[in-house]
Amino acid sequence: MIEQGFKVEDAHPATGQPDPGIVFHGSFADRMCYLIFRFKANSFYLGEVQLRSYDYQPPLEAYDHFVTLLTAKYGGAGERLPVSSATGANRNMPDMVKWNWGDDGSMDVYKIEVFVSDSVYELHGDGARCVVQLIVRYEAVSLGNKLKEDGL
Repeated sequence: MIEQGFKVEDAHPATGQPDPGIVFHGSFADRMCYLIFRFKANSFYLGEVQLRSYDYQPPLEAYDHFVTLLTAKYGGAGERLPVSSATGANRNMPDMVKWNWGDDGSMDVYKIEVFVSDSVYELHGDGARCVVQLIVRYEAVSLGNKLKEDGL
């Protein structure tokens, strides 16, 4: 990632706290965002793309972009779930879309989720600002479950 121009970050972008994984900042699919990789027992099991903004428009545009890219690669989403706005502003948030698939040869199960969230607030000066995030999450579900079973 560093060779591709990404900068390693010391903290998780939403919490400002050290992240148990590796956090990078750079361009992914033509969007500046954070990439977060999580490992257990030296095994990659979860990755996230987080695009953060104080305005709804960039994450909503990026949502459309990523859903289009993923639909072209994996076909229509297997599941759509409504997401409500945490701001109470009655915003029409796009559905969370999920792709689930398995590898017949290994019995591994994977999922990708794409959603927009406005449930994070950051303190700025004398008030809090709502952070609107696009999240694209990849998870190796069966590996994550196996690692939990092994106590990791």
